[in-house]
Amino acid sequence: DNGIKTAAADLREFDESQTNVTGQCDSEKRCTWNVFVNASIDKTYKFDIYAWDVLNNAAKSSQSLTLKVDNFPPEVISLYSIMPNNISYLAEKNNTIKAVIKENGSGISTKTVYLDLSSMGKNSKVYPNSCDKSGSEYTCSWKNTDAKFSDGQTFSLKLYAEDRTGNKAKLFGRVFVLDKTPPFVENISFTPELPRPGGNIEFRL
Repeated sequence: DNGIKTAAADLREFDESQTNVTGQCDSEKRCTWNVFVNASIDKTYKFDIYAWDVLNNAAKSSQSLTLKVDNFPPEVISLYSIMPNNISYLAEKNNTIKAVIKENGSGISTKTVYLDLSSMGKNSKVYPNSCDKSGSEYTCSWKNTDAKFSDGQTFSLKLYAEDRTGNKAKLFGRVFVLDKTPPFVENISFTPELPRPGGNIEFRL
């Protein structure tokens, strides 16, 4: 085994301009090609790969690959922390922010989705810790997000998402509110006014 000297591929079925494309080969004998695919429908492509070792011994391999076309962008369903409402609340620390994204094609990953947290004094491109799939929906989570600001301050967060083939979702934004005020007992009353066995005590928060 003398190692691979060079490799090339006839990729004209992907695009007519790619008749003799040289591959990039590493020391582990793995070769890669950057392929432009000119396609509008699902299709099985046939192509030939040629390789030469350092002694110029040649080999040929005929391959086929079925590709599905994905032209549809993902859809952001919701972005929330504690409650999936129009306005979500944040604690001062240890928040988990979640996004639910619908994607039926090539899928999404933690590298194709990010939050702009610049309104919280953080990075404008923060990737999620995880993206879990259930059916056609993905739930992406950003854990341990702190918001050390004044009580009641609002933050406008923006979610950017695209699928693995580069189809971009519409920009999705949501306002979050920092809640640092604990609940307190506002009033205590008795029903009836004079307590008796079996009576009710009402606490109002």
